[in-house]
Amino acid sequence: MIKRKTNWEERVSVQILTRQRHPYLATLLTSLRNQTFKNWDLIILDNNDAGMEIAHNHLIYSILDKIKYEKHKVILVKGVPEIQKNIGLSRNGIINIDKNPIGCRIDDDSILEPEYLQKLHDVLTGKVIPGFSWEGKIAAVGGVVPPYQGPKIMCYPPAIFNQIKKEEVPKKWLELGTRLNIDGFKEGEDYYNIGDPIDDGGMCYPTDTIVDSDHLRSSFMYWNDIIKEVGGHPSSDDTGFREETILSLKLRDKGYNLFTNTGAIAWHLWAPNLGRGTDPKEHQTKIFNNELRFQRDHRELLRRLVR
Repeated sequence: MIKRKTNWEERVSVQILTRQRHPYLATLLTSLRNQTFKNWDLIILDNNDAGMEIAHNHLIYSILDKIKYEKHKVILVKGVPEIQKNIGLSRNGIINIDKNPIGCRIDDDSILEPEYLQKLHDVLTGKVIPGFSWEGKIAAVGGVVPPYQGPKIMCYPPAIFNQIKKEEVPKKWLELGTRLNIDGFKEGEDYYNIGDPIDDGGMCYPTDTIVDSDHLRSSFMYWNDIIKEVGGHPSSDDTGFREETILSLKLRDKGYNLFTNTGAIAWHLWAPNLGRGTDPKEHQTKIFNNELRFQRDHRELLRRLVR
């Protein structure tokens, strides 16, 4: 085995929150082993209602053994019952035990392209990249999260990926906007049409474009101390809806930069019913109620940040 000198000042902890979808986790861990970037450790918090089922999954344990052999620390954390269905607070639990300066939250139903971590790390740590310049501190960097499969969507092969011109992308992908009189809101009450975050729309950009982002979603890399500084991930229910949006807006409100590197690809597998084991209609109702709460509770923040 080739020995590598570890740069502890820029070492990354891959932070994974998982639940009832361990077959997806095995696929993610396999893609993690294939990363060109090697300066990382692994923390997994298992929020499965039945407890630490990872401990009884021989496939996952065999992969974790290989990861340990390759000189990455592996930490398994059991979910805390009181916050088991609170995704935001569970993510904070991971950050609070993380000894590395950089964290990278990855959804457990993702498949990472081999250069995913490297492309995020280069931007976050200020590596020299042609055509990229910035002022101030970079707090977080995301990639793109295209669907790998779905009821009507098959995977986008990398050979034809990112061929849509940026100028043709609907405005909602690019920045925050406003509109009025949305269902559930009173007449004249502002509704901030954030739409889908820029990382999900990143498939509309040329490969390896670094975009100044208003908010990130799903999987992204950050400095752990900055996340703690702004109060961590906000409390959320088991949908996690708007949890990452609120965090991103809090970071922007403190003057930190967020970027998306569109060359960093984390394919989204779309686990059935998102692996939550609840009625889909109930899930959608929760999301709608969370959207109303988000718009009203964070209106002043949105007003300060909207462009």
